[in-house]
Amino acid sequence: MEQKACLIIHGFTGSPQEVIPLARYLESQNFLVAVPTLAGHGHGWAGLKNCSYQDWLSSAEIELLKLFSITKHVSIIGFSMGGLIAVQLAKKHQIDSLVLLSTPIFVGNSQAIIENLLGGLRKRDYRRLKVYATNVLKTPLRQ
Repeated sequence: MEQKACLIIHGFTGSPQEVIPLARYLESQNFLVAVPTLAGHGHGWAGLKNCSYQDWLSSAEIELLKLFSITKHVSIIGFSMGGLIAVQLAKKHQIDSLVLLSTPIFVGNSQAIIENLLGGLRKRDYRRLKVYATNVLKTPLRQ
């Protein structure tokens, strides 16, 4: 039976430490496990200044390719933002399985958003507008 492997990807501003208990468990079940530190992570906010999502994706993909050099049976587990990276890798590579833990996946429906905002404005309830505006301002635009 061929070795099975698992790539575990930590979340934004996190480190491998947040997924080590899971990694240890999988190792005890005879999985080969890789838990990379994503580019710019592990050194506080300063390390993140010069990194983009492409750098994070590349960090994870390098480790994925190392696992594929050992076995063709690779699964990916992504925690939080790491789950978004995991989805991108799963779209590009043939993996055995994909597990997402607390991954922020939103389906954009612009018509529903507009109706929601207009409904609040008609009632002079500006809380919805404030929530949307706050979220838009927090969204990083750098690619």
